[in-house]
Amino acid sequence: MRLHQLDRLRAVARQLVGATERASQNRIGDIEEARGNTDQALKAYEKDLANKLELAAEDPENTDWLWDLSASWSKIGDLEEARGNLSQALKAYTKSLETNLVLTEKDPENTLWLRDLSMCWNKIGDVETARGNLSQAQNAYEKALAIALDLTEKDPTNTDWLLDLSIRWNRIGNLENMRENLPQARAAYEQELRIMLELTAKDPENTEWLRDLSVSWRKIGDIEASWENVSQAQDAYKKALTILRKLIKKDPTNIRWLRDLSKIWSKIGDIESARGNLAQAQKACEKTLAILLELTAKDPVNTDWLLDLGVSWTKVGDVERKLGKLSQARDAYEKALAIMLELTNKDPENTGWQHVYGISLSRLGILHERRGDSKRAKECFLKVLELHRSLVDRAPNEIDFSIGLVYALLDLSSVVKNVAEKRKYWKEAYGITKSLVEAGVEHYELEDLKEIFGIE
Repeated sequence: MRLHQLDRLRAVARQLVGATERASQNRIGDIEEARGNTDQALKAYEKDLANKLELAAEDPENTDWLWDLSASWSKIGDLEEARGNLSQALKAYTKSLETNLVLTEKDPENTLWLRDLSMCWNKIGDVETARGNLSQAQNAYEKALAIALDLTEKDPTNTDWLLDLSIRWNRIGNLENMRENLPQARAAYEQELRIMLELTAKDPENTEWLRDLSVSWRKIGDIEASWENVSQAQDAYKKALTILRKLIKKDPTNIRWLRDLSKIWSKIGDIESARGNLAQAQKACEKTLAILLELTAKDPVNTDWLLDLGVSWTKVGDVERKLGKLSQARDAYEKALAIMLELTNKDPENTGWQHVYGISLSRLGILHERRGDSKRAKECFLKVLELHRSLVDRAPNEIDFSIGLVYALLDLSSVVKNVAEKRKYWKEAYGITKSLVEAGVEHYELEDLKEIFGIE
């Protein structure tokens, strides 16, 4: 009897020690991630995961351990997604999903576990969207939405579940927008907007909900802008701006709201640029740039803000190029490149950052081509080609990288003088595009490529 009690006490002690170590590793991971040290964060999270796997193996029926295990896989997935490592992120989220499914099978009425399952499907949908796998993304989003709808039917007054439901509609809207199914996208965004209007009516001082409402209006504006309904787009953006001004008046130092404001100005700049109103586009780009310069001055190591700043400099370059100010455009593109190079040096494994770096480098090549400097243009395009070959080799299932490779080949084909070399790049680009089409790949940019190559 005493031996049995001793064994039980030892098992409890192992669990307590394991819990302390898990908490420690989890905290270390959070701290390192906040510092931008993603490699160290991943190592800590993986140690935390190893402990949780061991505990779950000792007691597979312990739902607390299983729930912790699911959360650990999800956290690793979040980190890998942020690093641009989408295949690894999908693997981690799938593991989290499998664990969540086990839990909900044990207790199909447990709303906490159901909510986590919905969130997991949503994250899988996000990764599949980023990979260009839109059918898989739709399947995941629809499952996430179905759970969220079921939960809100159980309790229509639960504001957390209503907020979750608004996010699910947002993702459906984003997906339909990517597919250029704009009526369906708008319908989804309207559902999101309806929920956020309901929530903010219940609590007009809830700043988080007000912020989400501004984002909803921005999404509606995006659809109207796509339809070239300029007045309606401006009206939606104005409503978003009104909300943000109210929020920023409450707290002029709120970083998140300032970043949202930069996004609104960026959207306005995009509209004006597309309409040919380059002076207005330039003003909007300058307002976006001013906010992002302020943010990055406050925190020069914040990689999200640096990424936004790099993209903003690229847009400034685009407008300057359209204005015929090629020297200013070159300066802007070179600033964008410098930022993206800094980011890729920080984390060479972040394929998402490398992809954006390739876009900036491609823009500079286009500028050189516009100036008649085919030699420098070719140099840029060759670097872009090398980069995209590397990305495809490292992540052959990432559709964005394959499509980026196609465009890199087309850029080279347009700038080289040798006919045989031109034909070689064109032929390779055609072959990649045809293989994607034959594989049944769905991607919003693939339709343009099919038209370029005359592929049915």
